[in-house]
Amino acid sequence: MDGLLSQSIFQDELNSTIEFYQLTPSKTIFQHDNDPKHKSRIVQEQLAKHEKPPTSMLDLWESVQEEWEKITADVCTHLVESMPRRVRVVIKTKGRWTRY
Repeated sequence: MDGLLSQSIFQDELNSTIEFYQLTPSKTIFQHDNDPKHKSRIVQEQLAKHEKPPTSMLDLWESVQEEWEKITADVCTHLVESMPRRVRVVIKTKGRWTRY
């Protein structure tokens, strides 16, 4: 798992969890285990930016669009070009842990 995937999970799951348990976002403390994927620059920027999660679907949609637009063509190209290497590693490890 890398920073982009971790960021996506935070965006999708954190807000859903807060909403599901009917927590007060401003009183919710998010903790993580300092795993390297949680400490990536992109995740840290996302967490710092959204200390208060969006409070409506419109706010959430605007936040997602804003972040999506920040993903450059170079990042997409790099991810696409890295897939054959990543797939080879997954096959080699028979689906077990990889550095990705």
